[in-house]
Amino acid sequence: MSNPRAGHAWPVIAAVAVLVEAAALFGRATTERAEAQSAVVSTPEQLRINQRISQAAVPRSNRALDILRPLTAPSPSPGDTNGWRTREIRDGAITERKLAPALRDEAAMFASVAATGSLTAGRGVTGSPQLSQGEYVVTFERSVAACAAWVQPVGQNAFVQASASSVQTDSVLVTTSAAGGDRSDRSFNVMVLCP
Repeated sequence: MSNPRAGHAWPVIAAVAVLVEAAALFGRATTERAEAQSAVVSTPEQLRINQRISQAAVPRSNRALDILRPLTAPSPSPGDTNGWRTREIRDGAITERKLAPALRDEAAMFASVAATGSLTAGRGVTGSPQLSQGEYVVTFERSVAACAAWVQPVGQNAFVQASASSVQTDSVLVTTSAAGGDRSDRSFNVMVLCP
């Protein structure tokens, strides 16, 4: 009669054998590492190099802490401002997508519109169709009813005017005219600043 438990002994024996082999390998690796470390010799020149590296690192570390202080301090020191100064931020490091939604909403929205009404550039703008000769409607992603609009013609001999749409709260009406006052298709830039 065979023992039903005998079949279960082999996995246990195999596991113990693996553990013994792993312990032996670990002991060998530890011994080799200790021998390699004892073979390292520090020369006076290497110690001087290490000292120079440390001396250069301390002022840089202190400078980094000074830069971070406005962000980590519970309240700013007199004369300091919360946050980093612009000269400490690399150009292009802060983009609109990295801003919190509340700050993103406060960013200026703008549109560059061609004389045909096509949108050539913009932020927070969804369209700029031409309604008629010299008349455009620039539509933004959110309401601009409480915002101020600024518009500038592209090129000379042109006049532009912007006003809030009485029909759509997310739109600004822009009219463009030639130097003589007649409505004329002109390219323009419009910017909306909201409180």
